Amino acid sequence: MSHDVFISYCSEDGAVADAACAALERRGLRCWLAPRDLPRGQDYAEAIAAAIAAGRVLLLIHSAGTGDSVQAKREVERAAGLGLPIFALRIAEAEPAPAIRFLIGEGQWLDAVTPPVAVHLDHLGDRIAGLLNRTGFRPLQPTLPPRPLPDMGRRRHAWLPIALAGLAGLAAIALAAAYVAPGVARP
Repeated sequence: MSHDVFISYCSEDGAVADAACAALERRGLRCWLAPRDLPRGQDYAEAIAAAIAAGRVLLLIHSAGTGDSVQAKREVERAAGLGLPIFALRIAEAEPAPAIRFLIGEGQWLDAVTPPVAVHLDHLGDRIAGLLNRTGFRPLQPTLPPRPLPDMGRRRHAWLPIALAGLAGLAAIALAAAYVAPGVARP
């Protein structure tokens, strides 16, 4: 089943994640939320990776606990690697970990630190819907394999340009010295 929004959160923010999910689904946006949408019997990591890849945007519920959550960081890294937009709902006055701030950037944050959080959820729905309705949105898809690094063992005549540049420099110094030397006639 495809969905629009993968919701990433640390366990202590489960109530806010549930409320955000309900608000987005009332707007017609399909959400994937663990553990609600975990298929029975499937490996947890495989299910998470597949759900992130099947989504169109990752919503990170950000609080003080997010900085300590290895799982949240992995989910954000996975989404960024797939080229998905990452949107953060900040529910506490907590600085994001440097890696999460780097992956999200500055423009995809919504501050919901003033209680109650419910007042901010309509605005969250507007922002996510606007993000998904952008024209031409497509996740980045790698089309070519990465190019191999150049073979450093086959560098031929790498010394030639350096030697020529050195000779030109010496000639320029000699001409300058001759020009400023006392007793030399100048044109």
